[in-house]
Amino acid sequence: MKVVVSLMYLAMLLLSSMSWAAKTYLTLGQVDVLDAPNGSLIDTWPDKTLFTSSSESELWVTISGHFPEGVWQPLETELYVQKSEQLKLRTPYQHKSAKTVVYKALKKVGSNAKAYKLLEDAHVYINKPQVITAAPLNTSLEVNANYVELTQPANVPVSLDNKAADAILWSKDTVFTTSYEDAYLIKVTGHFPIEGWEALEHPLWIKKPVKLQDRTQPRRYERNKSSKRFAIIDKRRFELSVYEVVDGKKEKLMRTPVALGYDRCLPKSKGGKCYYTPEGEFEIEFKLFDPDGINWCIPPKMAGEFKSKLAKGERCWRGVMGNYAMHFGDSLFLHGTSNPNSIGSRTTHGCVRLRNPDIEMVYQMLKNGDKVLISETPEQFDLVALAEEQTEPLIDDSEALLETKPVL
Repeated sequence: MKVVVSLMYLAMLLLSSMSWAAKTYLTLGQVDVLDAPNGSLIDTWPDKTLFTSSSESELWVTISGHFPEGVWQPLETELYVQKSEQLKLRTPYQHKSAKTVVYKALKKVGSNAKAYKLLEDAHVYINKPQVITAAPLNTSLEVNANYVELTQPANVPVSLDNKAADAILWSKDTVFTTSYEDAYLIKVTGHFPIEGWEALEHPLWIKKPVKLQDRTQPRRYERNKSSKRFAIIDKRRFELSVYEVVDGKKEKLMRTPVALGYDRCLPKSKGGKCYYTPEGEFEIEFKLFDPDGINWCIPPKMAGEFKSKLAKGERCWRGVMGNYAMHFGDSLFLHGTSNPNSIGSRTTHGCVRLRNPDIEMVYQMLKNGDKVLISETPEQFDLVALAEEQTEPLIDDSEALLETKPVL
């Protein structure tokens, strides 16, 4: 019996150690930090200080690391803080996601042209086909098969002087642009023969139905040339809001729920790294759009967490970040997700995750140089003052990205 009790006690200790390896606390007021339980005062930490803990007792929490200047640092010597109502345990709970709210209707600007990729072989007609929508009663239709199917690769330029050919066979994965389509036909105005886009001297035509992938670069939302826009992430409410400041006046454009960083450290079995969404002022440095889904690969710093995947030869996945992403800070992104149920929780490695329709809107609203502001108390940010300080970037790649040139 004693052996059984001893084993149970040992198991409890092990489970306790494992569970405490990843806990993070937030102070809700000033707390005294001591060098030992009931020991000497080392420091007094202010409200909203994050720290990590590896163990605790009934009265004391052991401090194993903290986040000076927003970056987690381990402590060489453990410190202690007394348990009280001034400590709040941060857990990766599921926060009820709010609905996305758009406060101002914005108009999209830019070309209406589209880019498509063929998902199957298709005939491209040199002369506009006659579309027959319905056959008269008691009549028979003859299908005109007098066309020439060319077996040349689809990326070879089309010869429009070949009057003998009524149609050309384009192969799967051919990318083309169009300025007009209806329920029956697509007018092809350009394609990608060898390098880059080329306009066609005369349009070609594709009959519907045909399997296509839309690869059109997203059009941006209109904005005043003097406007400054801000993405504000409220870490308390798990919300991102987009504001615009024009001529000293602030206006809210939209609000949408997000997922945030763990705000905790993983156990050693998963690499022991600490992940959080840092607070502070950042700016969008570049934007990514991939209609096939952004390709995310495991970085070296996360190898311990994903060692089982790496052992199987799995390292990269498309679409886990959605199709849209905006880089800010130190390797952080605003991005979409393949797991919309995670929105409203602490489940990221520090990035700000949005539902795919929401990140598409934010992507179209913001450009390089726009500020990303993150805080537990976002009301501290004076957007009008920040707008006066903000200068335009020398080169704004987002404007180029938003032209109607497809991603190949």
